[in-house]
Amino acid sequence: MKRILTGGILLGSLMLLQTIPARVAQEKPPERWQAVADFKVLRLWDIRELGPRWPEIAILQLSNERRKELEDDSLAFLRKYQIFKQVEEVRGHFELRLLKEKKEKAAGNEPYVVIVVHDESTYAGFGAFGVARIQ
Repeated sequence: MKRILTGGILLGSLMLLQTIPARVAQEKPPERWQAVADFKVLRLWDIRELGPRWPEIAILQLSNERRKELEDDSLAFLRKYQIFKQVEEVRGHFELRLLKEKKEKAAGNEPYVVIVVHDESTYAGFGAFGVARIQ
């Protein structure tokens, strides 16, 4: 008799727990993209679950004008906007346009996603990807 009573109480309490709404934290996660001047930066080494500590990897959302500024003098750009704490030289870069042929004719105003890698030796390099839009 005690087993039936104990089982009934346990089953009843489980059924009552099911009807109580769960309290879910409604806090918004911290903004990971940081606004720098008129573009955005995501520093992966600051977000442990997204990227390694070394090499430092930053993802930039740039306009075509900012991309040109980065290409003209990469070292000055990285220092001016403090993308990394210390960088001594930019050793190379590449650019790809991920657009359809029709849109390439109107190239010049597309946004860019730029990935910059900075090694412990204080050297950096980057890849720029021209895209149709960033959402």
